[in-house]
Amino acid sequence: MAKAAGVPAGTIGNAWSDAAYEERLARDHAAASGIGITGIPTFIVDGRWILEGAVPVEMLREVANKVSGGKSGGHD
Repeated sequence: MAKAAGVPAGTIGNAWSDAAYEERLARDHAAASGIGITGIPTFIVDGRWILEGAVPVEMLREVANKVSGGKSGGHD
């Protein structure tokens, strides 16, 4: 996947063995846990809604519609 995304060869392997990445991951995990995030993917919308996991597109549209005041420009 990394290669297909254009990530230079060796970058992922280096990240797995670099303590700086491990520390960053630990900080990010602690921050996410601190606000109640327990899964991925997670969408935080307008600072009010946390949607976790495989969210149906209809739910994403509904939240976008609420945030935009009914002006989401969706294609129904």
